[in-house]
Amino acid sequence: MQRTIATIFAILTAMTVTACSSITPNFYKLDMRQGNVLEPEKVAQLQPGMSKRQVQNILGSPLLTDPFHQDRWDYIYAFYPRGNREKGEERHLILHFQGETLARIDGMDTIPPPSTPAPAPTGTSTAEQAQQPSFFQFSPPDTVSDASLSEETGVQNPTQ
Repeated sequence: MQRTIATIFAILTAMTVTACSSITPNFYKLDMRQGNVLEPEKVAQLQPGMSKRQVQNILGSPLLTDPFHQDRWDYIYAFYPRGNREKGEERHLILHFQGETLARIDGMDTIPPPSTPAPAPTGTSTAEQAQQPSFFQFSPPDTVSDASLSEETGVQNPTQ
């Protein structure tokens, strides 16, 4: 009898403990972004003949600089949603320089085309928007003359 109770208790304990676990772990994985973010709008600004400094101002410093090929800059970007490499996105842009000027761009096929700009909102024209005061614009306070200030406060301006 005690052996049967012990067996039932062991089975119930095992079932209780295994009910709290699952076969596949369901922990949260972060989105992985690595490298230089290659935005299509910025990549579209690149043109042969630009200087290294102009390219660096647009895209930032290259991720890889090869000491054996100083005239080649590699920009690599990888995005894996929730760490999933199968559903991820990779972009690799290679810039070739001759001296200090951009000569050739490889890897443009990995960059999606720039998105079209959204149409302007209807209702108010840009001229009307320019005339409307902005919250961030500074408007100086009304100037107060020294005479009216001294009348209100009873204090004379010492610079006079």
